Amino acid sequence: MIRIRQHAVVAQALACALVCATPGARATDAAAVAASAASRVSTADMRVKAEAGDVAAQFNLARRYSLGDLVEKDDAQAFAWATKAADQGLPEAQDALGIFYGSGRGVARDDARMFEWYAKAARQGVAHAQFMVGACYGLGRAVAKDDSESFQWTRKAAEQGFGPAQSELGLFYEFGKGVDVDLPLALAWYRRAADSDVASGMYNAARMIEHGMGTPADPPAAAALYRKAADRGDPEAANNLGLLLQNGAAGVPVDVPESVAMFRQAAEKGDAYAQFNLGKSYWSGKVTQDDGAAFSWYLKSANQGLMQAQFAVGLAYATGRGVGRDLHAAGEWYRKAADQGFMTAQYNLGVQLERGEGSPRDAASALAWYEKAARQGMPEAQYNYASLVDRGGSPTPVSQETIVEWYRKSADQGFAMARTNLAIHYLDGTGIPRDAAKAASLFELAAKQGVALAQNNLALLYDRGMGVPRSVPLALEWYGKAAAQGFVEAEYNLGILYSGGEGVAPDPALALSWTRKAADHGLAVAQNHMGLFYREGKAVPRDDRAALEWYRKAALQGNPLAEANLANAYYEGRGVAPDKAVACDWIKHAVAGSKKPDPRDGSSPAQRQQNAALLDRSMARDCATSR
Repeated sequence: MIRIRQHAVVAQALACALVCATPGARATDAAAVAASAASRVSTADMRVKAEAGDVAAQFNLARRYSLGDLVEKDDAQAFAWATKAADQGLPEAQDALGIFYGSGRGVARDDARMFEWYAKAARQGVAHAQFMVGACYGLGRAVAKDDSESFQWTRKAAEQGFGPAQSELGLFYEFGKGVDVDLPLALAWYRRAADSDVASGMYNAARMIEHGMGTPADPPAAAALYRKAADRGDPEAANNLGLLLQNGAAGVPVDVPESVAMFRQAAEKGDAYAQFNLGKSYWSGKVTQDDGAAFSWYLKSANQGLMQAQFAVGLAYATGRGVGRDLHAAGEWYRKAADQGFMTAQYNLGVQLERGEGSPRDAASALAWYEKAARQGMPEAQYNYASLVDRGGSPTPVSQETIVEWYRKSADQGFAMARTNLAIHYLDGTGIPRDAAKAASLFELAAKQGVALAQNNLALLYDRGMGVPRSVPLALEWYGKAAAQGFVEAEYNLGILYSGGEGVAPDPALALSWTRKAADHGLAVAQNHMGLFYREGKAVPRDDRAALEWYRKAALQGNPLAEANLANAYYEGRGVAPDKAVACDWIKHAVAGSKKPDPRDGSSPAQRQQNAALLDRSMARDCATSR
C-alpha cells in the first residue's frame, strides 16, 4: 500500500513562531532586530520598554514567557504580550496569536479568532500564516472548505520558500486539489521541500521516484531520499526504505538485515506499517524465525487499527503460532479486519462461521462474509459463496443462474473447484443450458489441476462418450489419477471397468482389488459389490458368510441393493440361519427407502421397483402375508 505523506497541518512550535524562526518564514526588520538583541536585554528592562509600547520588546517578552527563558514559563503572560504586539500590527505576533488560539495555550481555544489572526499575518506576507490559512480552507476549519482558496494560500507560502508549504503544494498538484493534476510539477515541489530539509518532501519525492510517477522510476534515488528522511526521524520513510531493501529493485540490492533495522527504527516510533512489516519479517523467517516476536509486533500494529495486522493476529490465533491457539480470538480479530474491508479476513471469517470454529455455526453470516469477499474478486470466496448456496445454505432463495454466475467468476480466475462445480451444472443443466462438451472441457481443466472429483468425472465422460468421443484408455487414465488420490468413487469405477466393461479386457483380480479398496474406504455400493464377488465366487472362493457381512456393511449405510441382497440371504439362510422376520424387515427398507435417490446405488424409485421384482417371489409373498 502506498502511503501519502501530508505535512502536519498544525502550527510550528510556538516559541519558533514567536522569534520568527519558522523555516522559510519572512521576518520584519523589527522582529529580526528583536530576535538578535533580545538575549542582551534584562527582563526588567524589556518589560519597561514593552509597557512603553515598544513592539519588539512586547514580542520578545512574549517569547520569554512562552519558553520560560529567564522567567517562569507562563502561557497566559506570553499570550497577553503577543496580543499587544499584534494589535500594533506586528505580523509575526499576529501569526503567534493564530497559534495561541488554535492550540488553546494561554487562552481558550477559538478557531474563529485563530483564523482571523492567521489571515491578518498572511496578508502581511508571513509564510507560516499563509500556510495555515491554506490549511484552514483545506480542512474546512473556521471557514467553509474551499480547495481553490487552500491551493492559492499554500502556493503563496511555498513561493516564499516555506518548506512545509512546498511539500503540501506537491500534494495539490499530485491529486488535483484546487488545480489540475500535474505529476512533474508535484514532484518538482516535493524536491524543493526536500531541498528545504522537510522530511515529508523527501518522503513524497522518494515515493514518486520509486514508482515512476512524473519521472522515470529510479529506485536508487528513491532509496537515497528515503534514507535522508529516515535519518531525520521520519518513520514512514524508514518503513519504505525497509521495504525497498527487503524486496530489492533495479540498482538496490536486497539487504535483509538493514531492512529489518529500518522497520525496527520506524516500529519503535509507533509506525503501524513498520510494526506489521517487522512482525512479518519474524513470521516469514526473513530474519531468525520468531513467531512470538512476530505476534508481539503484529499485535502492536493491530491495536492501532491496521487491518493487515489485525488479520495477521487472527491468523496467529487460528494456527497457534506465537500464541496459544484460540479460534474464538481468531474470529474476533478476523472480524476487526473484515469490518475494514480486508478481503482475506472476510473469507476466513466466513470459513470459521460456516464450520462453527470458535463460535456457533452460522451459515447465513458465513454467506454474507463470503459475498463481501467475493464482490472484491476473491475466487475462493466466490466459490464458497456459490457452493454454500448450492448446498442450501442461504436463508433466502437464490436462483440457480446466480449460483452458476458466481461459479463462473471463480472459474474464470482459474479456481479448480469452481471449474468442477460449473462443469457439474453444465452436465445437469441446472441454471444453465445442458452442455456435456463444455462440462468435459471444464472437468479437464480442473483435472489437470489435480482435483480428484474432476478427474473421476472426466473419466466417466470418456467411459460413456458424453461430450467427448468415448475412450476407455483415457477413462482408465483419469480414473487411475483420481484413485491414486484415494478418491473412492474412482476406485469403484475402475473395479466396474475391469469387471468386464465394454472396451477393456475383463480382469477379475484387478476388479476385485479396486472394488475392495473402495469398500474398505467405506463406499456402500462397493461394499455391496464385494458381497456379490463372494456370493458368486468371482476372483475369490465362494463364501456366503463373507458375502453376508459385506451386504450388511452396505445396508447399514442405506444402500437399497445391499438391503435387498441381505433380505434374500436371511430368507434363504445363505451365510446365516434363516430368519424370515429379519428378511422382511430388510425388504421394507429396500422397497420403501427414505434417502435422496441415487441411481448408482439403486435408490431411485424405478430401481426400488426393480429391487422388489428381484426379491424371491415366495419371500415377497410371505412378507406381504405377515404384514
